[in-house]
Amino acid sequence: MSDGNGHRGRVPGRHGTGVLVAVVSLLMGGTAGADAVWQITPRITLGGTYTDNVNLSPRGQEAHDWIGEVVPGVMAERQGRRLNAFVNYSLWNRYYLRHSGRNRARHTLQASSNLEAIDQFLFVDANATRRERAFSLLEPVGVSTDTGALATVTTASVSPYIVQSLGRFADGQVRYTYDRIWYRRANQPGSAGHLWQGVLDSGPLFGTRFFWRANYSHERNEYDNDLRPDETFERYSGTLGYRISPRLEVFGTAGEERNDYPTVLDEQDGSFWEVGTRWDPTRRTHVEAVYGEQFFGETGRLNVQHRTRRSTWRAGYSKRVTTGRRLVLQEEAFDPEDPEAVLFLFLLFGPEEFATFVDMDEGVFFMPRLLNEPVIAERATASVTYRIGRSRFVLSGNRFELEFQDGITPGEKGHGVGAGWNWRFAPRTSSQTSVGWTRTEFELDEPREDDRYFFRLRVAKEYTPQLTASVSYRHQGRLSSAGRAFEYRENAVTARATMEF
Repeated sequence: MSDGNGHRGRVPGRHGTGVLVAVVSLLMGGTAGADAVWQITPRITLGGTYTDNVNLSPRGQEAHDWIGEVVPGVMAERQGRRLNAFVNYSLWNRYYLRHSGRNRARHTLQASSNLEAIDQFLFVDANATRRERAFSLLEPVGVSTDTGALATVTTASVSPYIVQSLGRFADGQVRYTYDRIWYRRANQPGSAGHLWQGVLDSGPLFGTRFFWRANYSHERNEYDNDLRPDETFERYSGTLGYRISPRLEVFGTAGEERNDYPTVLDEQDGSFWEVGTRWDPTRRTHVEAVYGEQFFGETGRLNVQHRTRRSTWRAGYSKRVTTGRRLVLQEEAFDPEDPEAVLFLFLLFGPEEFATFVDMDEGVFFMPRLLNEPVIAERATASVTYRIGRSRFVLSGNRFELEFQDGITPGEKGHGVGAGWNWRFAPRTSSQTSVGWTRTEFELDEPREDDRYFFRLRVAKEYTPQLTASVSYRHQGRLSSAGRAFEYRENAVTARATMEF
């Protein structure tokens, strides 16, 4: 974009609400048609928390407080022939008894929709979120504790795409995605993204043994800060594969990428290749393994899943170039009642996506840093879930390494383990117990290691289909090689009741 004088145009942050309103209008089904059936459920949550360290201060500087909560909200859901949509909104009002200067209200939003605009041809996806994130794990941040080190992140995206069959030759899809990210209380510029994608998949003309795919993508990210250069990522590739049997196939991919972003690497683009296999030795077991090379070195990914009647086993590995804004846009929704989801957020999905879990009832998540810089992210994960009777257990662990490409931002690496237990000990009463530990190493001028740990026990009861209540206890802390001034520990008890109307 240009203003006629050779200067690149920007999308001012104050106009962001217009984009968000347009997205939410689409989510709410402005073209829903006669088959629209909405289920709208208003709710109100009342609660309170007692904490013995409201600021997560070092030993000897702790201050206790009582925190009241009033949280109105609404959930709207629609499933129809042409439009499926989901909107969940809450307004969190928090009142501190001893630190009233910290009283504030904040919005949380999660919304998504899919519209079939033209029958079996043109579709539109739309998404919008508003959450809070930690802008640095170097700050005193913890599970469900707002110490002022949180930033509000709002995202919105609209993605029309065309699906078209080319007879027996191939099936094709062309997609354009426009997205926006806004930050509040964070030293980060907002940004707009444009992503064009095209893919062709081989059709039945080529038989059942051979298959091929052609891919193209072009991504451009524009930042609201004129001092921050824009980024471009362009990639095209071809894949050729062979099915040895219905359960085993091998494939190879080769392509070219042309990137333009700030980096200290000698190269930031060039040719790439990868070879891999997909193997399903049984109906309950899936293995996908890929090895290749890209401009920055060796790459790979691994996905192993195995299910039994009572258990699910997972293991994974990936190494890729990505950006902070991509990770923000790739958030997924998880069930806050599910301890497996809690631990997946805390550990399994890796710190480049979710470093630390914060109470999902509040819609707050932590990242290692709230940054836009390109990063080479490497992670390995493993987990097992076991179900027996009314209980479900989960054990998970991960290892990660982040190498930022701007030559300024220090890298991070670490590992962690966690366990959880969900027990429905009565028809309408359940408990969720989770414990976790992570060690993060910060590559600062003076290297620093932080050990963060937490324990959480929550008991919830459904009195009626409309009324639920819960009581939870948490203990958390941080130990740091930087000294006791950077350490803390906290105990807190929370009680909440939610009424739906």
